[in-house]
Amino acid sequence: MNATKHALKTAAIAALTFSAAQLHAETRSVSPGESIQSAIDHVNAHNHMHLHPTVLRLVLKIGKEHGLRAVRLPNEPPLRSWKASRRSLRQKLSSWAFLSPWISLMKCLLRQAHIRFNNFIFGMADSGAMTTELVLGFLRNLPKGVTELYFHPATARCPEIDYTMQNYRHEEEFQTLTSESLLQAFRSAGIQRISFSDL
Repeated sequence: MNATKHALKTAAIAALTFSAAQLHAETRSVSPGESIQSAIDHVNAHNHMHLHPTVLRLVLKIGKEHGLRAVRLPNEPPLRSWKASRRSLRQKLSSWAFLSPWISLMKCLLRQAHIRFNNFIFGMADSGAMTTELVLGFLRNLPKGVTELYFHPATARCPEIDYTMQNYRHEEEFQTLTSESLLQAFRSAGIQRISFSDL
């Protein structure tokens, strides 16, 4: 099962299993506590469960209480992604077609709440395989706007990570993020590196 199907299945099960009140309590239980002093850069969710409108509305409601200003939009442009990787075109197109209505609704809810968001994301369909070569390909195919590059880097493997991400190349992704060739590519293309708090 690909990541998109898994995320939507998980969100659907959560929506069917819990009432809105239960989801509210769950969301609040993991929200930032009063002791946290740093500002929230942005919100995302495991398996992009915040695509589900019930979950997103709760995130927005509770997040606003803690200064939430930005949310990740999991919108990967399939053709540009495929041009960079030259693999999984059918999967990328089908995932994008399936998610498009949810992404459109998400944009609408975020705009209504005056929450900022990225326009695009790269790496969802190539999760755990963000090599330097692939990321350089993404940079050559960037659309206009704000694009997030989606990584799962680590300096070493461990059983806790391997349990759920056996095929992820965490160390390679870390090397990609710290490579001089990637930094040079940003400079040469005039790409500005920002965080969500800069939106």
